[in-house]
Amino acid sequence: MTNNLVNKTEKDFESIKHVDENRVEFWYARELMTMLEYSK
Repeated sequence: MTNNLVNKTEKDFESIKHVDENRVEFWYARELMTMLEYSK
């Protein structure tokens, strides 16, 4: 069960990941906020 949660969470974070021209990965706080179910 834990493996499924980890896999889902990893896929969710990967789906909103951005990569800049130097191949540095980053996430936008506003997108993370929604994923983590914060209202503000």
